[in-house]
Amino acid sequence: MDYILLVSHTLVLFPIGVCFWQYKKETDYKALYTASGLLYTAFFSICMHTYDYPDLIQKWDEKSVKFSMWFLLDHWASESIIITTVLYATRYHSDWFYIISHLSSVLFLICEFTVPRELIIFIVITVGVLSALVKIKTLYLAVKHFYFSTILMFVFLGTAVYCLLNAGGSDYKIIHSMWHILILSSAGLACLTKSRLDAVCPIDVIYTRPTSRSM
Repeated sequence: MDYILLVSHTLVLFPIGVCFWQYKKETDYKALYTASGLLYTAFFSICMHTYDYPDLIQKWDEKSVKFSMWFLLDHWASESIIITTVLYATRYHSDWFYIISHLSSVLFLICEFTVPRELIIFIVITVGVLSALVKIKTLYLAVKHFYFSTILMFVFLGTAVYCLLNAGGSDYKIIHSMWHILILSSAGLACLTKSRLDAVCPIDVIYTRPTSRSM
C-alpha cells in the first residue's frame, strides 16, 4: 500500500493491450496512436508521483528541481489522452481523429500556462462530452449491443471524476490512486467496446465502383 500511487499505473496495460491487439488484428493506426499516448502519459504520471515518496525522490531528484517539468507533462498528457481516447472509442474517421486530437493537445498546452486548474478540468470534460455527443449514434449502438460494458464504463468514468475532484488531505494517495484505476479501467472498457462494435457494426465501406477518367 505504501506505493499504491505508483502501482495503480499498471492498469494502463488494459487499454494499451486492447489497442495493440486491435492494431495487430486490423492494422489500425488510430489504435497504435492511442496506445502510444497512453504509454507516455503513464510514464509522465509515474515520474511526477515519485515526488510523493521522499525515500524515492532522494535517489531521483533530491532537490526536486525537475518537479515542475514532470507536473506540466503529466497534466498536459493526461488531458490530451482523455480526448484522444474519446475520439478513438467513438469511432471518428482518421482525418478528424488526428485533427481534433492535435488541436485539443495544443489547446490544453496553452491552458496549462494561462488557465486555473479547476477551469482546465471543466474544459476537458466539456470537450470530451461534446466530442462524444457528435458521435451519439456510436454511443447508441454501444448501449444497444454491449449494454453491460458500456454502462460499467460510464459508472467507472463518473466515479473517477468524483475521485479526481475530491482527492486531498490524508487520504490523497488512496483516492487519487482510485482515480488512476477507474479512469484507466474506463479507457480499457471504451477501447474494448469499440473493438467489439467494429466487428458487429463496421463503419468502413469499400468503394468498388471503377475509377473514372474525368476530374
